[in-house]
Amino acid sequence: MNPLPENGLQALNAYRSQVSLAPILSESQTRLHEWLTYDEIEELRLIFKNAPEQKFDYNEFRQLLLKFNIYLSNDDYDTLFAKINTNRDSHIDWDEFISHLILGFREDDPYNQKEALINPISLTPEIKKSGHRHPIVNIKRVSTMLPDRTVKKGTGGYITVSKEGTVNFWSGDLEIQRSGVSKNPYFKVAQTCILAVSSLPDVRIVCTASSERDLRFYDTTAINFHLRIIINSLPWAVNCTHYHFQKSIQQTCKLVLGDFGGNVRLIEFYPELRGPFQNKPGTALIEMSWADLLRGRLPQMRVREYLNIHIDVVREVRYSEYLNSIFSVAEGRSSAISLCPAMASIDLGAKKSIYKFYTAKGITTFSLDDDNLIVATGGPECLVRLWNPLVPQKPIGILSGHHAGIVFVFLQSDERKVYSIDHHKVIKVWDVNEQSLLQTFIGLQQLIPRRVPFVCYYNTENHELLIGTRKLISIKCCPLLRMDSTDGETHAGPVSVVLYNTLFKSVVTCGLDSFVIIWDPWTGKRLTLIKNAHVRVLHGKSLRVEITSACFDPMQQLLLTGARDGSLKVWNFNSGICMRNLSIEAMCEVTTVFWIRNRILAIGWNRHVTEFADIEGQEYSDGKNWETLHDEDVLCAAIREPEVLATGSYSGSVILWKLETGQPYRQYNVAHPTQFIKIVFGKQTKPLPKIDAKKEAEKSRYPKFEKRRESIEDTRPYTGSSAGLPKSRAVGQFSSYVGAPRYRRLSVIQMPIRSAIMRPLSIQSMIFLKTRPASKEHGTLLVALEDGIIQVYSHHNLGGFMEQFSAIHMPGDCIVAMETDEKNRYLFTATAFGYIKTWLMTNFCVPESEQVRICMPKLRLRFPFLLRDRFDGRAKRSARGQIFPMLLNSYKAHLRPISSLQYIDRSHILISGSSDNTTRLWSLGGRYLGTLGTPLTWLKLSPSEPVLETDNYRMPPDIAKVASSTTLKVLTGAKPERFLRIKTTPIKDTEEATNMATEPEAKVVYGKPLAEPILGKHFKLPVRGRPHLKPTLDKTLPYIPVYAHLDIHKAKPIERPPTPEALKRTRELDFYENPK
Repeated sequence: MNPLPENGLQALNAYRSQVSLAPILSESQTRLHEWLTYDEIEELRLIFKNAPEQKFDYNEFRQLLLKFNIYLSNDDYDTLFAKINTNRDSHIDWDEFISHLILGFREDDPYNQKEALINPISLTPEIKKSGHRHPIVNIKRVSTMLPDRTVKKGTGGYITVSKEGTVNFWSGDLEIQRSGVSKNPYFKVAQTCILAVSSLPDVRIVCTASSERDLRFYDTTAINFHLRIIINSLPWAVNCTHYHFQKSIQQTCKLVLGDFGGNVRLIEFYPELRGPFQNKPGTALIEMSWADLLRGRLPQMRVREYLNIHIDVVREVRYSEYLNSIFSVAEGRSSAISLCPAMASIDLGAKKSIYKFYTAKGITTFSLDDDNLIVATGGPECLVRLWNPLVPQKPIGILSGHHAGIVFVFLQSDERKVYSIDHHKVIKVWDVNEQSLLQTFIGLQQLIPRRVPFVCYYNTENHELLIGTRKLISIKCCPLLRMDSTDGETHAGPVSVVLYNTLFKSVVTCGLDSFVIIWDPWTGKRLTLIKNAHVRVLHGKSLRVEITSACFDPMQQLLLTGARDGSLKVWNFNSGICMRNLSIEAMCEVTTVFWIRNRILAIGWNRHVTEFADIEGQEYSDGKNWETLHDEDVLCAAIREPEVLATGSYSGSVILWKLETGQPYRQYNVAHPTQFIKIVFGKQTKPLPKIDAKKEAEKSRYPKFEKRRESIEDTRPYTGSSAGLPKSRAVGQFSSYVGAPRYRRLSVIQMPIRSAIMRPLSIQSMIFLKTRPASKEHGTLLVALEDGIIQVYSHHNLGGFMEQFSAIHMPGDCIVAMETDEKNRYLFTATAFGYIKTWLMTNFCVPESEQVRICMPKLRLRFPFLLRDRFDGRAKRSARGQIFPMLLNSYKAHLRPISSLQYIDRSHILISGSSDNTTRLWSLGGRYLGTLGTPLTWLKLSPSEPVLETDNYRMPPDIAKVASSTTLKVLTGAKPERFLRIKTTPIKDTEEATNMATEPEAKVVYGKPLAEPILGKHFKLPVRGRPHLKPTLDKTLPYIPVYAHLDIHKAKPIERPPTPEALKRTRELDFYENPK
C-alpha cells in the first residue's frame, strides 16, 4: 500500500476513493485489540503520556489511528469513539483506551461465552424407591454395546447392589427392570456381605466382591443372572473395582481391584467370543481359588499384583487409557508419620514405575480427566486438591470450604467444573479455571437422614449424579440441552425487555432473573453479562429483583433499567458498571421508563409520573412527581418527542400529557372512548394511602354486582369487539370492517358476556406512530386492550377516538406488546398466546387525500401468509372482512407470552422476547433466524443488508411440535398449492356483486355425495394384510419362553395332487386272477 499523506483528512479521503474493500477493512479494524500489536500498544501509551493533557479529542484521536494504518468510515469511527469515551466528555485518555482493549479481549474469551446463567445444580432432585431392603453400597453404569464395540449414547442403565446381595437393574429413566441375588453357594444360614460391584458390558457379565474374599461373575445374557465363575480365597477382601474395555477385540480388557490390605490387583482377558465367560457344554460353574488363578488354571485370564502400594484400605481405583496407568487412593489415618502415600499411579507400560502422591491424612475419593490431565482429590482434610497426574510433587490448586471430610468428587471436563460432596451431605461446585466456589447445595440434608451411609455415582454422558441410600436420588448437574426440543435459552428467567442499540448495533435483553445481557445479533455472541443488576437485602440475604423496564439515553451510550421494587439504575452496558441509583417508591413496580433530553421519566404502580433531572450537578436530586390523575396502577405508557406522553392504567383510563410542561390536556376511558371526560385539577392535600397490589388487584378483578333478574340479553355471547361502545359505533359498522354476515360468524370470537363484565378492561400496551402529523384526521396513538382490541386515537387537542379493530384470533388472548418500523408502514403485535401478527398501517386512519395504492403482488412475495390456501386458518378467518388495517402475517413464535418486540429497519429483522426465557430473531416475512444464546451455528447476518427470504431457514423445535397449518406455512415459506375449481353461482344483483367484490372468493363443497364406485371400475384397493406386532418378552421367569411369542398361522387344507395315469392303470391290473 502506498504511504498516506501527512494530513489525516486528506489521507482518509484518498483511501476511501482508492480502496474498494473499505467496508470489510473497517469492520475488522474497529476491533482494535485484534489489529494492534504489543509494541504498537506500548507506543500508544507513550503518546498518551506525552500529550499536552494526556487525552485526545474527536479529530486528534482519528489522526492518531491513521498513524497506525487504521482507517474507519464515519459511522464506524463514531461508534468506536462512543465505545471508548465512557466519560462522555468528548475526550479519550489512556485509561479509557486500555479499558476498551481489555473489554475486547474479554469478549473474545471462549470461557466468557460459556459462563452459565443459572447455578450448576438448579433442578429439584428426583427421588426413586430403591427396591432394596438395606442401604445401597455401590452403583455402576451398564452401557449398551453396539456390534462394533462402541457405546450407544443415550441408552444403557445402572445397577445397584445392597449389603445382602440384591442386585437391581435400572433403565436410563431410573425404572427397575429386573433383580437378581448374589449369594455364596456354600452359605446355608449365614448371609453374604457385598462390598463392590462392577459391570462388564462387552461380555454381558456382572462381577460382585464380598467380605468372604471372593469374586463372583454372573452371566446376564438373555436377562439371566446365573453364576458362571467364582474365585475365592483372595488374600484380602476386595473393597473397590473398576472395569475398562477396549474398542478392539485384539486388546485386553482390564478389571482393577483394590483390597483392604492396600494392594492393587489387575485381571486381564481378551473379549473375543466372551473370553473366559464363553458358554461350554457340560460346564455350568467354574470354581477356583486365587492361587489357582495365579498358576494359570484359567488360561483366558492373566493376573498382575501390585502389593503394599498403600498403608490402608484402597478406597478407589481407576484405569486411564490415555496414560496407560492405574490410579488408586487410600486414607492414612493409622499412619503415625506426617505424610502418607495417598494416591499412586502405576504405569503399565514398559517402565512399570510407580509414582506416589503424598498428603497428611490420605485421600478418600478422586476423579480423573484424561482430556485436560487433571486429577481432583478429596479426603478427611476437608480440602479439594487439583493435581497434574504427571507431577506428583505438589498439587496445582487447593480449594477450601468444606467443614467435613469429603467422600466423593467428580470433574466435568466440558464445563470445567469440579463437584465435591462431604459427610454432611453438602455439595460444593468449583470453577477449575478460576479455582473459585460457584455454588453450595444443601438440599441433600433434607432428603438423607443423619448418620445414614450413602454412595455416589456420576454419569458423564448425561450429567446425572446418583446418590444411593435406602432411596435412589438423581441430581442433574449442568443438565444438557435436548436439541430435538429446544434451541437453548437466552436468560435463566422470563425475558421482560428487548432493546436494539442503533449506535453500537447490539441487542440488550433484560429478564426477571435480574440479568442484563448485551448480544451481538450478527454473530450470536454474548458480549457482556451483568448478573444481579437489581438486588434487595432481606434479613441479611441478598435477593434478586426482577427487571421490568429499560431504555437508552438519547445518545444511545447508557442504559436505564427499572425493577419491581421501584429502583432504577443507570449502566454503562459496555463495561457493566452501574453509574447511578434512583428510586420512585419502595416496593412499587416500574412499568415504563423514558430518557429524554435532560430528563428521566419513570412510570409505575405509584399511579403518576416521576421526573428525575439529567443535568450535570443535579444527578442526585430527588424525583419530582407529576399530577396524580390515575385511580389505578399505570401499566404502560408511550412517548412522542417533544410533544406528548400517554399513560394507560389498569382501569382503562388514557391520559395525554404535555411533555414540555407535564400538564394533562386530554383524558379518555377505553370502555367509552367517545365520551368526553373533563380533567379536574386539584391540590393534593393528603398523601396517597399505601397500596397493597394484591388486594387492589383482587378487588378490581372481582367487583361486587347487584343481583338482578336474568334475561335473554344476559345469555347472549360477547364478541369482544365493541369494547363498551354505543351501538352506533359497533365493530361491524366501522368503515374498515365490512363483510357479509356469514363471514362475521366465522371471524368473531365468542365469549360469555358475564366474564366480559367481571373482567376489567385494562390497557396492556401503547405506541405512537411518530411519522404521522399531529392532526385530528390522523390516527397517531394505538392502545391495546385486554380483550384483544386495538383502539386508535389522535393526540391532537381537537382529536380523539377514531377507530378500532380486533387483533387476535383466539378467545382469551390479548395484545401485550407492539412495535412499528421507522416509516410506520408495518405494525407488529405480540399476544399472550405467543403469536406475532404484522399489519399494514398504510391508508388506515389517514385522510383520503393521503391514501396510496397498495401493490398486493409485492406483498405476497414478501409475506407467505397472503398466499391463497385451500382452507383458511383461524387468523385469516378472524380478519376476513377487515380491509384496514390489512393482516399481512400471523404465526406462533413462542410457547409462552411475548413480552417485548424490537424491529431493525435496515436488516428487516424482528426480535421477540418471551416468558419462555428466549429471545428470537425473525425475518420480516416470518422466517426463523435463530435464538440468542443457542449453541447451534449462527446464521450470517449483516447490519447493513436486509435478510433474504430464502428456503434455507429452519424451524424452532418447540414450535414445530404445536404449529398450526398457518404457522407451518409462514415458517417454511410454502409456495401456493394448486386449488380445485370452485363452483360459483352468478350474482344478479349489481349492488350485492359490488359488495362481494372486496371479499375473498368463497370455497364451497361439491354439493352432493359421490357416487359409488368412487375410484372407478378399473382400480381395486389391495387387501390389507395382518400387521406384524413386535412381541413383548416375558422377563419375570429365569428364562425367556421364546416359543410362546412365535406367530402361529392357521393350517390350510392340503391340496392332493392328481394321480398319474400309469398309476391308475396299475391299480386296475389283477395279478391274482390273471398272472399273465
